[in-house]
Amino acid sequence: MVTGEDNSFARVKPIQNFDPLSGKWGALQLAARWSELDVDNDTFTVIDPSKSATKAKAWAIGANWYLNSNAIIRADYENVSFDGGAGASSTKVTDRPNEQVFATRFQLSF
Repeated sequence: MVTGEDNSFARVKPIQNFDPLSGKWGALQLAARWSELDVDNDTFTVIDPSKSATKAKAWAIGANWYLNSNAIIRADYENVSFDGGAGASSTKVTDRPNEQVFATRFQLSF
């Protein structure tokens, strides 16, 4: 929590609710995540490696803006890279292109 609130898995209660006329902006939380999936090459011996990636690595960053205890605006960006999963045949395997997503959400009464 950038603005000093307690960071927990429970509902965030901003120290000051959003009120721009009074110079109050609510609460801001920044987030980051790294994840990785590594499938053993012997797990799926019958699957064509040109169609199925054996490894995926993802990182994400996000911001959560709590206007008050009942309204939040979220913005997240995630990038996933793959090992394998593309190509013309099982002998000419290349990496699938990276997947990227930017998502936003406005939520009331969460």
